[in-house]
Amino acid sequence: MEMSNSNEISGTVLVVDDEEEALRAISTVLERRGGYRALSASSGEEAVKILAENDVDIVITDLRMPGMDGIELLKHIHENYPDVFVMISTAFGSLESAVDAMRKGAIDYLQKPNNPKEVLEKTAEMLERRKKLLLDRKSATLVREMAETQASELRRAGEIQQRWIPHGYDGAGIRVVTYFHGASDLSGDFIDLVKLPGGRLGIVVGDIVGHGLPASLQMGIVQRLIKKELLEGKGAAEIFTSLNDFLYDDFHMDSAFTSFLAIFNPETRTMKYSIGGHPPPVLLQGKSGLEFLSTSCPGLLMMPGYKYLEHSLTFSAGDRFCIYTDGVVEMRDESGDMFGEDRLEDVLKINREIPLEAAARNFEAALEQFRGGAPVVDDTSIILADIV
Repeated sequence: MEMSNSNEISGTVLVVDDEEEALRAISTVLERRGGYRALSASSGEEAVKILAENDVDIVITDLRMPGMDGIELLKHIHENYPDVFVMISTAFGSLESAVDAMRKGAIDYLQKPNNPKEVLEKTAEMLERRKKLLLDRKSATLVREMAETQASELRRAGEIQQRWIPHGYDGAGIRVVTYFHGASDLSGDFIDLVKLPGGRLGIVVGDIVGHGLPASLQMGIVQRLIKKELLEGKGAAEIFTSLNDFLYDDFHMDSAFTSFLAIFNPETRTMKYSIGGHPPPVLLQGKSGLEFLSTSCPGLLMMPGYKYLEHSLTFSAGDRFCIYTDGVVEMRDESGDMFGEDRLEDVLKINREIPLEAAARNFEAALEQFRGGAPVVDDTSIILADIV
């Protein structure tokens, strides 16, 4: 009899058959010629006990046995040992039963009387398939765990980013509320309210092209640079001009962005501001007056060496001011229509006479109602301010 050239046991096979001669024949072939560890059971019930006490790779079982037959054993294995492969051993006249067993989860079948060469070939093939399956499953598990870890880290980073967004401000001459909704865990939009000497307030809204991790990282850098220069006493246009030059020449930032930057002075009720390619803010005066402030300067990192312009606006008590990112007017519903400036104007007018916080909530509700079941494809940020 030919012997295996390998001394290493390459798998454990449980052979189940109520015919002693068939049981001994298959077990002997597997051990002596295949180099496998062969376990034997003369009934389905005995096989159940052996499975509970041993690590088994493959089960070769007869179909027709008294008590627990091969189909019942197959079911038990699938329910309790899903990584164990099962091969059916059956007589020629029972091929239909073998095919039925394969529909129920058996991997292959052997025809009695068993051919030793076929037994060894199919056992080797099944062990290789099982090995590949387990490796693929392990790889899939690792990929899933990595994805889950990454998603958890992004959610955590998003939570940290949310802390950078001020919810509002209530100070001399002005009250402010903010609204933000990200298209993903990390956003490219930024909002900041910076307290300045003399009761003044710096108001910043910006939108980095894109969203996700790259936009979020660049957003954090830009937001902090703007805040630093505000606290150093620089004006809005001066900040945009120097920031544009620095990001081009020294930082080599690769994403353009739009921004609105203003400094409100409560003593004079004036706001000096600069607009870098940002959607036009809206000024509401009295009960019906509404004006979109014109924009004339490009976004930052769109033109090197550009000198940004500064504008001045004088308010009256009772005026309301709205600043927003393009994710608001470019939001689309399920049919592809955009929210647009007309709807923005309608929402602002309808909520003109109600308190600021309620107006912000209604604004959010109007956006969500318009969007319906359409996906969120861009970050949306809003600042509403009342002059008091």
